[in-house]
Amino acid sequence: MNQRKPNADIFESVLNENNLIAEETLFIDDSPQHVEGALTLGVKAMLLEKNNEVEDLLKELKLI
Repeated sequence: MNQRKPNADIFESVLNENNLIAEETLFIDDSPQHVEGALTLGVKAMLLEKNNEVEDLLKELKLI
């Protein structure tokens, strides 16, 4: 893709290619700058803290 997080163009590409709506999309990453990049586009973004699992975060958010 020749694009890198946290630049907005990578998030815009993924949203467009997958017909996703930023406000309805959840991005989870272990890098604060990547989370911040997603947030600037209106994507819901969560920081996955060290030693935590994605499944635990999704349970905490009551998504599973």
